[in-house]
Amino acid sequence: MQRRKIIATGFLLTSIIWPHISFASDGLKNDTAPSVTKKSFLNDLYLGAVSGRSDWDVETVKNEEATNILLLGYNLNSYLAVELSYHDFGHVSDDMRQNFGGPFQAYYNSQLTTLTQGYVTTVDMDVNSLSITGKIRWPVTPRFAAYLQLGGEELRTDYEFTGAYFVAMGSQIVSTNVYSTYRNSDKGLGYFYGLGCHYRVLDHISLVLDYSIRKRTDDFNVSATDIKVDITTLSAGLLFQL
Repeated sequence: MQRRKIIATGFLLTSIIWPHISFASDGLKNDTAPSVTKKSFLNDLYLGAVSGRSDWDVETVKNEEATNILLLGYNLNSYLAVELSYHDFGHVSDDMRQNFGGPFQAYYNSQLTTLTQGYVTTVDMDVNSLSITGKIRWPVTPRFAAYLQLGGEELRTDYEFTGAYFVAMGSQIVSTNVYSTYRNSDKGLGYFYGLGCHYRVLDHISLVLDYSIRKRTDDFNVSATDIKVDITTLSAGLLFQL
């Protein structure tokens, strides 16, 4: 009876451990027998460095800026992966003008010139985020795979609004008088979705192309005004399998 228990225990342990044991792909190396190694958790980890373009849509402000991404991912299997990443969406700056009154004649640089006046609001914003992403992959070939992604993130927005009266000659502002400056930071949750693909060029290095649409679940508030932020990113980079 004791012998049967030992044999049964041996079969049970073998069935548990065997899926995590892999034979080294080197075969015979230096005239030695093939080695047997335990598959490590690290074998399914990968690092990524990605850069590209982010298209901002912040109320009336639309702009294109460089974006940079650092990520740590884990392959659950050939079809599923999860990633933690940091996104720097760059810096956007824009001026919103509104004229008041009509053009007027005045001397500028000792010449009689037609000028306009009004007020201008300058917007400066920096946005970054920490995100978690789930990816569903479709291996097309042993080296090439496409994927769909869905994730959530915490967005941090640093912004500064400056209000000033201005005098302009045509489209050129020749004089300003700042009357207010508002600077603050805001955090909010967001979600994103997208698609992409990657191609393995070496055993541990892959090229990745990624497209995503990102939205905040809540508008951030500036002086009792709700401002909507939407960002679309197109990026490419490298993945390093550990």
